[in-house]
Amino acid sequence: QVEAVDPQRLLGVWEDRSLKDRYWIELVGDKPVLIGGVDARGKPIMVTARDTREATATWTVHVPKSGYKLTYTCTPSASSPNELACSWHNISPEGTRRDGQEALRRITP
Repeated sequence: QVEAVDPQRLLGVWEDRSLKDRYWIELVGDKPVLIGGVDARGKPIMVTARDTREATATWTVHVPKSGYKLTYTCTPSASSPNELACSWHNISPEGTRRDGQEALRRITP
């Protein structure tokens, strides 16, 4: 029996370790929702899609400079309460797809 992860563990401000983007996840009604984000320079990130199912948050951002679409799928890390374990994929304007893993670290509770 796998214990269900509390969706409230998604709440907080999270930073992408490599890109230094920051994302805010807050309660909307009774479910955690990605509210938005800023890039390393503090400019707002264009979030084009967002969804939360149980303790999994998925969001897609559009990068105007490159035309890329970047999608994150994140769940609270089993090993650390201050990390989100994320898989990501991006799609270039030409349709080329790349996939990877990233850990987002909690900046604020």
